[in-house]
Amino acid sequence: MFISAKLTHYTSMMRYFKISVVALLVSTSLFYAIISFNMERLVNGKFTHVDSIVKTLEIKKQKMILLGLLAETERQLPVLINDSNLEEYEVYSYAVEGHEELTENERTIIRVMQLSNKYVPSLFDSKDVFMYFRSYEGKKIFTHELLPDFPISEELFGIERCSITETCSIYARPFQLIDRVIVSPVYKDLLSGAYIMSMSSPVRDFSTKKIVGDFVVDLHIPVSWDHGLTFRTEKNNSFKSTIFEHMNINFGRTYTREHITDNRSRIIYKLSSSNIAIEFFWLWAILFVCAFFVYWKWDDSRYSRNLLKKVLISANEDELTGLYNRKIFKEDEFIFATSNKKTSVIAIDGNKIKKINDLFGHAIGDKAIKHIADSMKIVFGYDGYLVRNGGDEFIVVLPDCDIDTAEALADQLKSEVRSSVIEPTSMRVSVATGVTEKEGELTRR
Repeated sequence: MFISAKLTHYTSMMRYFKISVVALLVSTSLFYAIISFNMERLVNGKFTHVDSIVKTLEIKKQKMILLGLLAETERQLPVLINDSNLEEYEVYSYAVEGHEELTENERTIIRVMQLSNKYVPSLFDSKDVFMYFRSYEGKKIFTHELLPDFPISEELFGIERCSITETCSIYARPFQLIDRVIVSPVYKDLLSGAYIMSMSSPVRDFSTKKIVGDFVVDLHIPVSWDHGLTFRTEKNNSFKSTIFEHMNINFGRTYTREHITDNRSRIIYKLSSSNIAIEFFWLWAILFVCAFFVYWKWDDSRYSRNLLKKVLISANEDELTGLYNRKIFKEDEFIFATSNKKTSVIAIDGNKIKKINDLFGHAIGDKAIKHIADSMKIVFGYDGYLVRNGGDEFIVVLPDCDIDTAEALADQLKSEVRSSVIEPTSMRVSVATGVTEKEGELTRR
């Protein structure tokens, strides 16, 4: 009982393992086909997200450059900043200790920031963008919003801090300022702790032409990019590339999108097909569950049909010989196989079986009957219906078989039965056969 239970459990486990393997193969194939067919669209969707960020960067950059040019122009010839309705637009100043007094250039900058806040509010209202002015002349930071506990210090204007952001125009080389903008690599913000990219545009004194400060725009890297996205900066001579790349699992084809941010900088976004596949892993999981369920139901139905077939076969099977019993004559399968076609019937009768029973007992007699049945299986195979009619009587029904072939098979059976003795006796058994041919319908009995 215990061994039978273990065998049943093992068979069940193997069945579910087979279903799982088939579901895995089917779901993976479907997933690969779906992703491959839609790969271009999915990649373009990813690039669209990057393009929108770069577009925001570009728009802010152009506005920032215009602010710098406006500040230089208004310092030389004040026109727009004389607007009397600018006072309601706040600009907050954070000064290093001892540098609280405003310079003329800084007063002009404040008026320009108020003016831009009035007429170009879109420069300030983005949650992922922060714009400010950095004054080297007066060691100050000007913002359009109040920032409590702003960490203003001399270090913000020093070369060490500026080497991290790489946006301090006062330390830039002339060729870096040809297009009036510097773009930083990705670095960590002091205030928020988030990763940002910065752009700066210089403002010069109209008389000395020296850089007195620069407008700076910080663009926060979206939080949604944190999922496996890494970034690094590579420098080739004086050219700088900020590379965004997913580093979790990279295989398959790599797609690249490149954007020039200034005359010495660019952003490169790399995406492999494996990143797309990982992002849509949930689709594979759904396909696997569906494939497992469908195949399980189909296999369960097939298993039930096979089990029913085995039960039916068992009901029509002779226990001793494994041949059909007489019930087979009433089965639709048998009637259909023998109806409206030529069918040969061989009647077989065992000889000396009663003598064996009397001399050696019924156990040896059963061996003799099984020997005849085994000989029938050897001669006829699966070409017909082999039936034990009762005792030592047998019938072979051969659909689509003519009488001459049936007679030859009957003679072959006789030889096969006589070819060996019944152990542990030295007796040989034999069979008598009769062959007939049926034409037309076979009716139920």
